[in-house]
Amino acid sequence: MKVKKCHSVGMFLIAAAVLIVFAPAAWSDGDSRSATQAEKDFYYLVMQTFAQAVPPGPAGWAMTEKTNLDELERVSVGAEQYPLSLSYKIVWQDAARKQAASAAVEQAGAKVLEKTMADSSVQEQTQKIEQLSQKMGAALERGDTVEAGRIQKELEILYQQLEKVYSAQDRELNKVRQAHEAHDAKAEVTISANSFSEDFLTPFSQATPVAGKQAFRTEGKDDSSYGWQEGITYVFLSGDWKLKGEGGPSGLEASPRPGLPHTKVQTLVVKVKADQARAQKILEGLDWKALEKLIKD
Repeated sequence: MKVKKCHSVGMFLIAAAVLIVFAPAAWSDGDSRSATQAEKDFYYLVMQTFAQAVPPGPAGWAMTEKTNLDELERVSVGAEQYPLSLSYKIVWQDAARKQAASAAVEQAGAKVLEKTMADSSVQEQTQKIEQLSQKMGAALERGDTVEAGRIQKELEILYQQLEKVYSAQDRELNKVRQAHEAHDAKAEVTISANSFSEDFLTPFSQATPVAGKQAFRTEGKDDSSYGWQEGITYVFLSGDWKLKGEGGPSGLEASPRPGLPHTKVQTLVVKVKADQARAQKILEGLDWKALEKLIKD
């Protein structure tokens, strides 16, 4: 696979994204049509191959999510104009480790909260706020806007002081979460056909080739809202993938080949979001021959 700069195929990608195949319940009659037999056969072949190509999950881990392989009934109107995009996903988690980590975070976090609640200055400021709020309410009731304005300024100072205390508390809670949160406790595999754009949302580098195919690895990151996010290993089996041009999000993109039926696999991308060593092990267990056969057929 050659990796070089190219012009954007953004307009095609937007249109293709609109025409991706979704579950039957996602469509209203005005947005979709019945799938043809060729489209149903294509869907069944590709999705079954994806599901069977994935190795068993890590020993002792529970499968928590998997794409449902119901028969394809409907596709978007105009789907025949673009390569049909299909995606299969499966997720495993080490439930015991995640539960233990959550308990440790909760226990350590409780101590941080107790420390804040025991701070006498916080209690004093909270009481002052309650007292001043009552006085301001009384001033407004009697129409004394001058006094209400003066009290409001006092309240703003107290709120700012408390904000500093609670901001420090949030930082401590974040440190607690980072210290106790479980890493290498979740693995997510996604296999996509006819995807023409993949964005790397964190710094990336070229990884050890997998099954003779060029691979890339993004770095894991801490997310204050969703917790630790493992890095992702990307393997591009098929397609003329090129680095995206400067000025846009980092990643790779490919252009569709004209003249092919929309029920033809033009690109195949395997993504494993997991600890790097575990991702490599999962990738080594994939049935690459079965996946490559989809490209040749």
